[in-house]
Amino acid sequence: MATPDVYTSPRAYARRAPRRDVAGRAAPAPAPRACRSPLCRFSGSQRRRASRAMACRPGVDPSILIHRDPRAWEELLGWGCVEAIMRRVGLLGVRDLYSLVDLFFEHPQSSPDLLLGVRFEGEYGEEWRAYVERRRLGLGARMRFPRVDVGVRLDGVRVRLSPAALLLPFDRYRERWRRDAHTLYRATGGLIPTRAHPHYYLGLLFPQGLRALAARGYVWAANARSGGRLNHALAEWLYWLDHARMPHIDAMLGRFVPRSPLDKVVKNAEGASAERRQFRRAETADITADVPGVDVYISKGV
Repeated sequence: MATPDVYTSPRAYARRAPRRDVAGRAAPAPAPRACRSPLCRFSGSQRRRASRAMACRPGVDPSILIHRDPRAWEELLGWGCVEAIMRRVGLLGVRDLYSLVDLFFEHPQSSPDLLLGVRFEGEYGEEWRAYVERRRLGLGARMRFPRVDVGVRLDGVRVRLSPAALLLPFDRYRERWRRDAHTLYRATGGLIPTRAHPHYYLGLLFPQGLRALAARGYVWAANARSGGRLNHALAEWLYWLDHARMPHIDAMLGRFVPRSPLDKVVKNAEGASAERRQFRRAETADITADVPGVDVYISKGV
């Protein structure tokens, strides 16, 4: 008896054999399944181009997730990106862009889970993918304030983490908070509220002596030194607590809000060369050391 060259299982043979009705006649081929995607009317290459067009190409780093300004989301993320994110969180009561911004702002630690499945590309794509997929994010200050010689030293202040650190789970980065933002770590009792409503709780717990520094200007606070280092991260916190927005994003969009005449150098430096950004002396020398809770020392000659 001849042996078949290739073994075919009964199930595979049934799939290959033509379908027949009860009378043994060949049944008509089933109708093709209807495609419900709006891309089905395009060819394969057109579909791939359209799929790439719907990818999220943010024009800013992930710290925009704690930037409470829907206009900035629309301008720097684009509607394609916003719609892709809204499809992911549609079951959480998100009705429009405003509620979407509030969701991320009030629950920053949950952002990677909410963004899982969104495809990020473009200039900032790698940074977004690292944050969403691996929960990795640069924690240093993002705003580079103009250099001004204010001649001030803040002893006992250690705030080297940006507010963007709120986008990462506190339990995982507890030691980093204790080491690089010990002033905030101590003020909050060793528990940073990254899970929910951080702006509200940190507004209550943030050291009042440091909040008072904002009245002298964010540029002033950024150029006051602690341990020989500038306080750019501290100035970011002061701006974020005052406006619920990140200063470097406001500066990108020309919406930086000054607190003092000295802060106007930020707007003046917009688009200027590096040489014009180096300011040697402060515009005013009217600085006092009456800041409760913080040791402020003023250098002679200022």
